[in-house]
Amino acid sequence: MSDSAPTQGCTTCRNGHLCLSRGLNAREAALVEDIAQRKIRVKRGESIFRCGDPLDEIYAVKYGTFKLTLGTAEGREMIAAFYLSGDIFGTDGFESDTRTSTAIALEDSEVCAVSWKRLAELAQQEGAIQKLVTQIFSTRIGRKQRLMLCLGSMRSEERVAVFLLDLSERLKERGFSDRHIVLRMSREEIAEHLAMQLETVSRIFSSLAREGILRVNHRKIQILDLQGLATVAQAGVQKNRAF
Repeated sequence: MSDSAPTQGCTTCRNGHLCLSRGLNAREAALVEDIAQRKIRVKRGESIFRCGDPLDEIYAVKYGTFKLTLGTAEGREMIAAFYLSGDIFGTDGFESDTRTSTAIALEDSEVCAVSWKRLAELAQQEGAIQKLVTQIFSTRIGRKQRLMLCLGSMRSEERVAVFLLDLSERLKERGFSDRHIVLRMSREEIAEHLAMQLETVSRIFSSLAREGILRVNHRKIQILDLQGLATVAQAGVQKNRAF
């Protein structure tokens, strides 16, 4: 992991509509940009923070992909989330100012590091920035709730479909194709995230390909039938709403 010189600010970043300047006017965005000057490059497989580290900064993904891992009571590792360009992460453990998770780069990546203390001070002074901070935490909570819903009573096929649809929608928000996906995570990591067996994930990808919903070429996924994939996912969502 290494620091790099700042090359681009929040107001000119292609991820600005998703990231730390979203919803802010030019003056407010400049205030945030001023405290987001430190850029950190993280090589594939390296961690930017580990469980137990002090929580002094949060991070915005400039480019690349990260996984967030948690230790379970049984001593196993669970992947709680995947973060793409434009995502903000690193808020877990803010109640005690100590990290409760580990963030690892899935590819060579770069983040903008933001002092949590300075951002909190700005939030006290600027209503729009306070709203932004609230949205950051709301997004974190919402993502956890969706994961718990997914793991609660959905069948394996439904979990995989929900995962792929979520990834498709997030890529579309970033200006990429929502039908052509290059997975930055392995099948094993997807299985860990969805609390499934590796063999089950592989079987479901093959099954969706046979049904004409996906075309699968290693980590390259083409969604051939977006509505068909949504139908598989919706079955699980509707089932959970019934309870």
